[in-house]
Amino acid sequence: MSANDSTDMVDRAKDKGGPAPAGPAAGETFGHYLLRERELRGFSLQQISDQTRIGVGNLKALEGDELSRLPSRVFVLGYIRAYAQAIGLSADEAVLRFEEQSQKEGPPAEREVRRRSRRGLALLAVGVLAAAALVAAGYLLLGHG
Repeated sequence: MSANDSTDMVDRAKDKGGPAPAGPAAGETFGHYLLRERELRGFSLQQISDQTRIGVGNLKALEGDELSRLPSRVFVLGYIRAYAQAIGLSADEAVLRFEEQSQKEGPPAEREVRRRSRRGLALLAVGVLAAAALVAAGYLLLGHG
């Protein structure tokens, strides 16, 4: 995403009478906050996806607070920054808001973000073990048969 593209989207939000960022509603989740701010500014998910190069499925997961569907935390933070900039919010403020909610929810929210990374690591370990077994079987059958 180039600086000009981001500026164009923010300018379009202002042209549409884009409101200033609203404070969080009582009990509002971070994902709902993003959804509300995007809709207030008149952007579609496809526009945000085109601008940020983040897939629509990942954007839906972010807005739906479905962190288990997203990649590792470092990517989630990058998605939040890009999303916020695309709709004219402060990226730093959006990340801070996400971090505050994550702390309020405690360790389970952090585990949910990490779950996908652990699954990938487990699959890699299984693949390495399977490859080693194939090599050993080939050595035994062909080399010393």
